[in-house]
Amino acid sequence: FSEYFERNSRWTDKRPVPQLGGPDDTRDRVDKFYKFWYDFESWREYSYEDEEEKESGQDREERRWIEKQNRAVRAKRKKEEMCRIRNLVDMAYNADPRIVKFKQQDREKKEALKRAKAEAAKARHEELERIAKEEEERARREKEEAEALEKAKQKALKAEREAHKRALKRERKALRDECKERGYYVENQNDLVKHMEFTEKLCEMLSAKELEEFNTELRNGGKDVFLAKLDQVEKKLQDERQKMMQTSNRQGNGPGNSKSHSWTQDDINLLIKAVNLFPAGTSQRWEVVANFMKQHCKNGHGYNLSPKDVLSKAKELQSCDEQNARLKLAANKTAYKQLE
Repeated sequence: FSEYFERNSRWTDKRPVPQLGGPDDTRDRVDKFYKFWYDFESWREYSYEDEEEKESGQDREERRWIEKQNRAVRAKRKKEEMCRIRNLVDMAYNADPRIVKFKQQDREKKEALKRAKAEAAKARHEELERIAKEEEERARREKEEAEALEKAKQKALKAEREAHKRALKRERKALRDECKERGYYVENQNDLVKHMEFTEKLCEMLSAKELEEFNTELRNGGKDVFLAKLDQVEKKLQDERQKMMQTSNRQGNGPGNSKSHSWTQDDINLLIKAVNLFPAGTSQRWEVVANFMKQHCKNGHGYNLSPKDVLSKAKELQSCDEQNARLKLAANKTAYKQLE
C-alpha cells in the first residue's frame, strides 16, 4: 500500500507526510501514520471539473443556480475522494501485520493482567484459608490443652478428695477406737452418753489433719486432752447460743417465725445434730447447716431449706425450754443407738 499512500499524499498541505514504514516500526509511529490518514484533509476542491462556468449565466439568478450546481458536484466528488482514501486506510489497517501484532500484544497483556488478578485473588483466598486453618488449629490445641489441664486438675482434686476421705475415715476410726478402748474417759457413767456424743461430734467437726493432730495429743495426754477439748467445744457452742439469742432479741424474732417449712421430729433432731456438728467459727455456718439438712433429710423433705430457715428454727429451739429438753432426749437416743 505504500505506493498508493504516496500518490495520495500530494493532495494535502500538511507536511511532512508520515510514511507507511516497515515491520519493525514502533506502535507510536504506526499510530501516528494511521491517525494522519484517518484525519486526512485534501486541498482539492474540484472547481476545475465544473461542467459549466458561472459567468456563462444570462442573469444573476442563473449564475447563482450554476454556482449551486457546481458546489453540489464538488461536494459529491470531495466526499467520494474522502471515502476512497478512507477505504484505502481501512484496507491497509486491517491487513497491516503490525496492527495484528499490536492487537495480539494487547490481548495477551489483557489476559496476563486477568490471570494476575485471578492468581492474586486465589493467593489471597488461600492465605485467608491458611490463616483460618491455623487459627482453628490453634483454638483446637488451646481447647485440648485446657481440657487436658482441667481433666488433670479434676483428677488431682478427686485423688485429693479420695485421699482426704480415706484419711478422714482412718482418723475417725482411730478416734472412736481410742475413746472406746479408754471407756470414753468417764469416771461417772452418767457422763458416758455425753462423751460418746462428743466423740461423734469431733468426728464430724474436725478435718483429717485436725483429727490426726488430736489423736496424737489424745494418745499422749489421754483423759486430760479429751476433757480439755470437751470444755473448749462446749464453750464455743455456748458463745454461739448467746450470740443467737442476742440476735433474736434485737430482731424481735420469736417462736413460730419459721413458717416456710413444715418441721418434723426427724428434721428437728437433724437440725440439733447439725448445729452441734458445726459449732461457732465454722465458715458460712448456716449455709453449711442448710446443706447438711438437704443431704440428710429423709425423702428430700429438707430440699427447700434455706440458711434463713435453719437459723430461724435454731433460734426458736433455743428460746423454748421444751425444745431444749427435746434436744437432750434426741441426743441421748442417738448415743444409746450408737452404743448398742
